[in-house]
Amino acid sequence: MTPQIISVDDEVRANAAVLAQESEEADGESCGHDCMSVSSRIKDFLKGNAKYAVEYALLKHAALAFVVSVILHGMALRSFLFERSGLFVWFVYLDIAVISILTALRHLFMQPRKLPCLVGMMIGMTLGMQTGMMLGTIIGATNGLVVGALAGMILGILVGANAGNCCGIMGVMEGMMAGVMGGTMGGMIGAMFSLDHILWFMPFFMLANVAIIAGLSLMVYEEIAKKKSRSNTIEGCWEFVCICIIIAAALTLLIVYGPKTGVAGGLWK
Repeated sequence: MTPQIISVDDEVRANAAVLAQESEEADGESCGHDCMSVSSRIKDFLKGNAKYAVEYALLKHAALAFVVSVILHGMALRSFLFERSGLFVWFVYLDIAVISILTALRHLFMQPRKLPCLVGMMIGMTLGMQTGMMLGTIIGATNGLVVGALAGMILGILVGANAGNCCGIMGVMEGMMAGVMGGTMGGMIGAMFSLDHILWFMPFFMLANVAIIAGLSLMVYEEIAKKKSRSNTIEGCWEFVCICIIIAAALTLLIVYGPKTGVAGGLWK
């Protein structure tokens, strides 16, 4: 074998080794091999470390938005919706759903992106599914299957596509598919469970959905925030509160004045 052939062969092997190393590094970054376990991350978060300044601020803004929204809903029921007092518990669930979804979106949009396809698809799928599921169930229980499924599906598609866009068309498609599935499934859950102790079911259902959204924000931190530089300051507290109130108010109007179909539509007087 000539020296020229040997040198070319060595160069090919060297290039292959470099490519393999880069591939392993990329896989390790996207799969989070250096991530803490969930329990360790939660314990670290509860210690009050400054590296979580953005997340602490987001939680404070979300808590403020929830308190203001519940107070406004209570005032509305006492002032001109007093004959529909049975809807108050559904307004509380509506506030929880809207604020948790918007908080997760805000946390996502604050991070430096673009993301790997696998991570972006997971983000789009989770937010699309949970948006359609939670809002579809709430509106399905108060207005019936058709309205709940339509509202949940449309909102799930919008949120899922917007969130999944961080990785391009694959994330958008995943978010839209999850919105279709979650919205229609949520409408069915709300309509069917209205006939069988839905008020016992809802606390566990909402807790599970909020936990999934919190897990998504944890994944966003592990995959993006801790690996890339970002600002530790967050502004726009009252702007966020106002957005939450506006969206919750629009959905409240749909619940109160929207079409009522089936058995579920007439239960909550």
